[in-house]
Amino acid sequence: MTLILIQVTCLVFSLILVITFFVRKNYNSLENKLFKWLMISNNIGLVLELICYYAFSISSKNIILSIVVPRILLFYFLIWIIIFTIYVFDICYNKEKQHFDKDMNRIYIIMSALFILSSVAILVLPLYNHNDGVYFYTYGPAVDYLNVIYAVMFILWIYKLIKNIKFLKQKKYLPIFIFIFVGTVVAIIQKSRPELLLITPMETIIVYLMYFTIENPDIKLIKDLSYTRRMLEKQNEMVSGTVNNLAISLKNPLMEITNFSSKKINKKDEVSSLEEIKKFQKLSLNLVDQINKIMDLTRIENRQLKIKNKLYQTDNLINSIKDIINFRNVDINYNIDNNIPKVLYGDDDNIKQTFTYLVEFINNYFNRYDLTINISKISVRNNCKLMFSIIVNYKNTKLDFIERDNKCIIETNAWEYELYNRLVELQKGTYEVKKDNSSLIFNFALFQKIKDNNEVVEEEVIKYNNYSGKKILIALDNHLDINKFTELLVNYNVDISTSSSIEELTELLRSDKTFDIVFLSNTISGIENYNITTSEERKRTMTKLSLIAGYKLQIIMVTLEDYKDGDTEYIKMPISKVKLDDIMVKYLSEK
Repeated sequence: MTLILIQVTCLVFSLILVITFFVRKNYNSLENKLFKWLMISNNIGLVLELICYYAFSISSKNIILSIVVPRILLFYFLIWIIIFTIYVFDICYNKEKQHFDKDMNRIYIIMSALFILSSVAILVLPLYNHNDGVYFYTYGPAVDYLNVIYAVMFILWIYKLIKNIKFLKQKKYLPIFIFIFVGTVVAIIQKSRPELLLITPMETIIVYLMYFTIENPDIKLIKDLSYTRRMLEKQNEMVSGTVNNLAISLKNPLMEITNFSSKKINKKDEVSSLEEIKKFQKLSLNLVDQINKIMDLTRIENRQLKIKNKLYQTDNLINSIKDIINFRNVDINYNIDNNIPKVLYGDDDNIKQTFTYLVEFINNYFNRYDLTINISKISVRNNCKLMFSIIVNYKNTKLDFIERDNKCIIETNAWEYELYNRLVELQKGTYEVKKDNSSLIFNFALFQKIKDNNEVVEEEVIKYNNYSGKKILIALDNHLDINKFTELLVNYNVDISTSSSIEELTELLRSDKTFDIVFLSNTISGIENYNITTSEERKRTMTKLSLIAGYKLQIIMVTLEDYKDGDTEYIKMPISKVKLDDIMVKYLSEK
């Protein structure tokens, strides 16, 4: 009864696995096909074993059933072991080799021949049933032959594993290892206890393990990758088209300049000469403009165009945008959010360039139009999403549109539009196009940082002195702060040394190098060995460090909070550029 429960339990779990496998879409590989056949045949084997129990229990009434069903069960064992052997050859084979298909076809032929010969042997060889009313099992030459087949297959698997020894850490080999190990144990058990039919439940366990190791990428992922591939191909086509358009745009001014060079000009006629010179200047400027566009596209493609973030006044940016647009002979309406921060941190030059390309695109592909420019923001703490919306109300256009999901796709190879898109992507922004009757709306958003207006004042007021030859030692507790401090000091052209612990600091002080200023953090590693709580303690610590150096050090404490006493020279983190400049002027200009 216990054995029947084991078979039934395995059958239930196996059916669950079948349902799970077939409900989910699967990658159509040879490995998955073999797994599918192993899984289905295992279910059939479990059902056959249950039928065997029933056949033995009524063998006195139906002798034919007790003879036929055990032989069918032997056929199941033969089929399962042959399919699993093909699976072993498949996963152990290097699929990148040239003759993979040819070699696998050879294996199919060999296994098919083995199946036919073994089927004849199972049919011809004697098979005996043991039924003493308590235990039921089969034995005889047919079973012995099948045991030999299993042993041969085991040897083949071990041989393939040895050949692929450097890949054995891959999880797909785990079911083979477990089958060899557990199969050997089961064979030993069944040799002494043949009534225990453990092979089929063992094969159920192997099938379950295989489910988690087979090559089965998610179909959705495959679809996403296919879609990405199509988009990349389309993008490459657009880039090719853009490059061709740029080449054509270069060809026209070059041809005109070439024609101009061979043109006869009446030097005595000043008016016509000046007119021709103006035409030549216009052609030259047009050519330079086209070349600059090609260079921009090339730099973006080669990732050579960098984002150079800095503090800038938003009023200056808005005025620059107006200058870009206002020279066009169109009506323009501006809606600008008054709550946009006065100072932002970002790359305003690239924002202007983005606007330039978009406006050029609009001017080239729309006729009889007017513009509405909306500039707004969304602020969260020190982050600002700067949003631009350019609404083009037009009479006619040269463009074709595809409207989908309330968005509009412009089908064009125009290099201005391509450069606009690339610049927004370079700045990690977002863009979209919408259509509303006879209006086309270009929206793009760029992420900036909000900065205090005083920081811009510092940038404008400070005139960095050249302190070439002066030596500065920075002793702070982390490398990030050291790097930031170093970036500020580079403006003064000083020689900079750094340390991140008291031990490194004392080594530098003992060296032959002398320092004009030492910036010392009150939280640096090892400072706990010195007393720096009070003003007097800090003075004694500075004296000790000066004794180590052998000369009087000018030490500036770097703190996170203000010192209440007025005796200690200090600078607070984050570093104020004005405060730092005051210290540099005070201690370096006097020397």
